[in-house]
Amino acid sequence: MKNFITYLKEVFKPSFQTSEDALLVTQKHNVDEDLDVLDTTIKEHNVNLETLLAIYDELEVEIERVNLNEYRFEEIEFLESFTYYDFIGEPSSVRVSFLYFLIVVAKDSPESISHFDQLFISDLFNSILGTNLDLTEKDIFNFYSFSKNKRVSNFHIPTKLLIKKIRDYGTQNTLSERLISHIQKNILLNLYPITYESATFEKANRIVTDYKYREEEIPFFLLPDYFGKKVNTILLTMDKTKAIAFSEILQMISLDELDTVKKEEIQEVIKYIGIDAFIKISNDILKVAASFKPKLKMSVYWYEVDKKYSHTKNYFKMFHENVVIVSGILKMLNSYALIKEVPVCILETILKRSYTLKKELRLGKYSTDLGDLCLKILASDYGEEGTNKLKEIYNETKYKRVRKKIDLIFE
Repeated sequence: MKNFITYLKEVFKPSFQTSEDALLVTQKHNVDEDLDVLDTTIKEHNVNLETLLAIYDELEVEIERVNLNEYRFEEIEFLESFTYYDFIGEPSSVRVSFLYFLIVVAKDSPESISHFDQLFISDLFNSILGTNLDLTEKDIFNFYSFSKNKRVSNFHIPTKLLIKKIRDYGTQNTLSERLISHIQKNILLNLYPITYESATFEKANRIVTDYKYREEEIPFFLLPDYFGKKVNTILLTMDKTKAIAFSEILQMISLDELDTVKKEEIQEVIKYIGIDAFIKISNDILKVAASFKPKLKMSVYWYEVDKKYSHTKNYFKMFHENVVIVSGILKMLNSYALIKEVPVCILETILKRSYTLKKELRLGKYSTDLGDLCLKILASDYGEEGTNKLKEIYNETKYKRVRKKIDLIFE
């Protein structure tokens, strides 16, 4: 029985076409067009339309369930459609062309799919876009621009997905200045300042940062908050060979995966730089972290009821990747028995700024783990000096969770 069903699927499987130009042609044509070309175009358009209808029909019950529960269409399990399952196995060029076809029907739906909610088209588009595709820069621009088209307000491509596709493209191709400018003026501008600390914002900044320093011999630069900019300046003013070596360390620890292999690689780099130079550079970077200045942006709102303006201060903290780098430097120094070369005052400041709830002082919402690391280092590596410092912090802090953590250390 199973083999028979598979046979039927192969018999009725749509012959997907690959022509982007053909998909962008609607049913309206000039009478002067070549009839053979026109006939082929209409047939290809209809094949794609039949494919879309087949996917919808196979998921209709699921769509109704989603509608009744008032969830977005993205809750639909598209893989439950045989047609969809077969389709995503087609070559990348076929799937990209079908995306253009979905854009056409989103703009001007044929009568046969007039009952489709535009959100279904949008989420089917995003589901296919999420597969492994070979996109061009033109595709990226076209898809992003169309998702911002006011005529299709329910057609939306998540910025997270778009950034992923740009990063995928960048691994195989050189990004153009036009695309980087587009990210800065459109994507980053839309994300800032509401989701300043979000993973998507960081990934977009990583694309721009890598492009900015693409001509430098130094392979890795930090994301551009106060801390990152200062550290990048340190790298640019160092001896070139040592800067290259140290930036490789920063890149490794930015991944937060200090396994045995990476530790051995880092140790070789430290030997090359020299222990004294490594300690000095590390301390210079940790001093920058301790003196971190969050970016301040004032927001002004007019309240019609009260007939007055309200001012809000927004502090934008350290990027999560940069917090991980600070933590990684401390872990490295600790692993190689060099942690006591870090002045206690620096550890104390980083610790307090990792825990505080004061927006103008806190390093970031992800910095609690960094504070925990500083507590453990003070307790285990600084002897009586560290113990006394923890007692001072215990008596000074107003935060119960910090006191509780210090209590656990002294148990």
